[in-house]
Parts: sequence; structure tokens; C-alpha cells
Amino acid sequence: LNCMATAVLGLCPAWGGPAAEVALERRIASMGTACALEVRAGSRADALEASEAALRALAAVEARLSTWRATSELSRLNASAPGETIEVSAVLARELALCAEWHVATSGAFDPSVGPLVEVWGLRGAGRLPAEAEIEAARSSCGFARAFRCEGRSITRLLPGARLEEGAF
Repeated sequence: LNCMATAVLGLCPAWGGPAAEVALERRIASMGTACALEVRAGSRADALEASEAALRALAAVEARLSTWRATSELSRLNASAPGETIEVSAVLARELALCAEWHVATSGAFDPSVGPLVEVWGLRGAGRLPAEAEIEAARSSCGFARAFRCEGRSITRLLPGARLEEGAF
């Protein structure tokens, strides 16, 4: 560690003794991207406690929303058979209700059901330029209001190719 970094940790006497706060940085992979978390606190123990709380919150979001994990709530909903109703957590139900509101308020411009378009364009990989027919086929499975029915915690996927994409929200 250089002296400036150790001063933040309160270890460098050249900077006038103990620092007033501790900085702790953690890096994790989450939902297909890198996440850097920096916590500043009065003590290392407090910084560790706060960073662990933040990591637990990120893990909860990933367990609920990640389409990068087959076991998440959203992935389970996306894998359901058309017409099958899935019971989701109260938190996901609230998030999807907000998505429905935004979809209506923007006349469909906000559309979290763009999963088929993400797939056809290869956005989870190297990317690709799909044929117009592929794009049109993907679009036919989009449209949150017609692709999903949300009734409280009960969510039904209505269209065979419909998939929600957390990247949309």
C-alpha cells in the first residue's frame, strides 16, 4: 500500500496519525457485470459490517432479478409455460407493478419484455446483426402489457417467446 492509501486506513504516521475514517473497497461479479463497492466508516469493523450488508442486498437483487442465473425468480418466470401462473415474492411483484405503470405511462416505450430482442441481437455474447425477419419474430413476443399478466403476486407469461429482461429496468 502506498502512504496515501494507508493514511485512509489510519496506518501512516506521515499523514498526522490515525485517519478519521476507514475506506474499504470490494469487487464482485453480479448479473453479468463487475461491481465495485466502496464503504467509508469510522472503524474497519463498521466498514466490514456495512460492506457485508451491501453485498447481502446485491445478492438478494441477483436472486430475484438476474437473468444470468437460471434459479432467480425472474428466470423462473421467463421459463414458465405460457398460461402458467407463477407466484413471485412481494418485492418482485411491486417491481413488476411499477414496470407495468411505466409501460403504460410511456405508451410502451419502456418495455421490460425485450428479452427476445436481447437474444436475437446476441447482446449477452459477442453480438450479431440479425435478419429483419428474426427481429420481427422477436418483436412479436415483446410488449409487456400483452406478454405478461400481473395480478398481485401472481404473474402469468402469456406469449410463448416472451421474456422479461432486468437490463430494461
